[in-house]
Amino acid sequence: QTFLGSRPDAWSPEQQNNFAVFFSRIGYKETAQWKEEIVYRIRKALDSGEVIFPDGTKGTVKPDQDPRQVLADWLVSPQNKQFNQNIANRVWYWLFGFGLVNEPDDFRKENPPVHPQLLDYLAEELVRQKYDLKKLYRVILNSSAYQQSSIPRKKQSGDIEYFASYPVRRIEAEVLQDIFIKIFDLPITYIYEVPEPFTYIRPRFKTITLSDSGISSSFLEMFGRASRDTGFESDRNNGITESQELFLINSTEINNWVSRYVQRHPAFVPGNRAQQRRGISEEQREAIKKFVNESWLTFLSRYPSQEENKVILEELMSADKPGIQRAQDLIWALLNTKEFLCRH
Repeated sequence: QTFLGSRPDAWSPEQQNNFAVFFSRIGYKETAQWKEEIVYRIRKALDSGEVIFPDGTKGTVKPDQDPRQVLADWLVSPQNKQFNQNIANRVWYWLFGFGLVNEPDDFRKENPPVHPQLLDYLAEELVRQKYDLKKLYRVILNSSAYQQSSIPRKKQSGDIEYFASYPVRRIEAEVLQDIFIKIFDLPITYIYEVPEPFTYIRPRFKTITLSDSGISSSFLEMFGRASRDTGFESDRNNGITESQELFLINSTEINNWVSRYVQRHPAFVPGNRAQQRRGISEEQREAIKKFVNESWLTFLSRYPSQEENKVILEELMSADKPGIQRAQDLIWALLNTKEFLCRH
């Protein structure tokens, strides 16, 4: 699935049997430790030195050779078109959220690429660049397809599948959690207690690097983190659900995060009563303007437009003193925008 982009259940029994030969010299033995198992190579020659690769070509395994090494050499060979196309398609999928072959782990005749020439070009480019993924990323990121607007010129069927506009999609669960940790300075920890061995991951650990699928949280489950039960890309659910919307709109966690974010900013540190009676000072006005600019840069990676700036500043400076509640409403509104929650 990962290296060939092909699902085993789509293979014929003969293909599956031919593939199993490469792993027929793997042995297992238990140890005295609970849940521990040793995996080792059985040093015994295959019954036949001839093997058949998934693309139908034949190869030879020497008596003293590990069949998996022969498979690996074939797999990453520049002549292996299936591997090259799959890796190129995976990179395209990561950047666009939709593959030239979609799903990216479902290469088969019944599921052809939407643009075969483009897929061939990217696969050939990958080989030319000696499998340097950074260079392949550079090719795609500098393309007009990637840089076009997410606002379609015309609403018509197929515009996403054929990349007529950049496909808008929600940020993945792990990435969104890391964003919240960074913005709101959250001491998130991950613990996995049952079954053993116990796992404790300290705060400030990036959620995107979690390797154990058993470690989870209500947030990650709510926002569709892949369960990794099958290994299919479709395991991840990036759709919008009611529970997600309710969490972002009305949860105690979001309320507490936003409150702390606003209250630690200099613009909303409570002043003495004399200052409050005199209204908002010029220094406070400048602090509020700075708060608005910083908030837009933090959540939307841009400055507010002239119209946005005018409306927000009028709202925040309309009372005799800076309104903490109104500032919290502003942050709450920003983190609920499509511009913040989605790639676009």
